[in-house]
Formats: sequence, C-alpha cells, structure tokens
Amino acid sequence: MSTPCPAAEQRRLLDDPQGIEAAWAGFKNGGVVTCPNTGAQLTLSVDGSPGTYRLVCGGCGFPSPWFNAGPAGITLRDGPSRSSKF
Repeated sequence: MSTPCPAAEQRRLLDDPQGIEAAWAGFKNGGVVTCPNTGAQLTLSVDGSPGTYRLVCGGCGFPSPWFNAGPAGITLRDGPSRSSKF
C-alpha cells in the first residue's frame, strides 16, 4: 500500500523549479531520487515531445509539472501547479 505524501512537502520538491532542478540533476548523474516523505523513488515520465519530462512519486503518484530540459537547465511548461490539484 502506498503512503500518502503531504501536499506541502511535495509542493516544495515537485512544484518548485529549484527542487525539480535538483532532482533532475540526480537523474542525469544516475542517482536514485526519492520522495522526502515516503522514501519512495521518483520516476521519470517522458512526453512524446523531445526533452519534455515530469517527475512522479512512486509512493503516491504525485506528479511535478512537465518541464523541458536543455543545456541551460530546465524550463517549466505553462500550466497550473500540480499540487493545487492533488
């Protein structure tokens, strides 16, 4: 059974550009990136668009916004915050 993640903690990690950047850096370096509350691994979802991704908590399914990754770092795609809908 999955453990729910408090929305405030996920907002800090998965809605914050710096949190997403840090998690993305972990993925790029081959590391395991985990949720600060459940300890579950974050998974990487890939959109059909080149370089478009989002992070999803494997414990509760909470997703980050979609983002583009490039040489200059990440940029969030336009859209409402995921934490406000969870």
